[in-house]
Amino acid sequence: GSVRHRFATWRGPRPEVDVAATLANAQRVAAYLYERKRIADHIRSCGVELVEEAGNARFVDATTVAVADGRTWTGDRIIIAVGG
Repeated sequence: GSVRHRFATWRGPRPEVDVAATLANAQRVAAYLYERKRIADHIRSCGVELVEEAGNARFVDATTVAVADGRTWTGDRIIIAVGG
């Protein structure tokens, strides 16, 4: 039958949940998060300081990077990877 959600004005036939698609999506998300953690752990195990989600970064000189909150990092080699 028809349903109206108490927090919205949804009207029409009661929506159906695609359980298989929902589970497949949950598995994709879990695999992505596992792989991301595995890569981060590997990078750290190689002695690299990994700073995630630092926001906007800029070089203040040839060996120093600063982010908006005032934190800075200095090193002979600095990698800035931007995500998507």
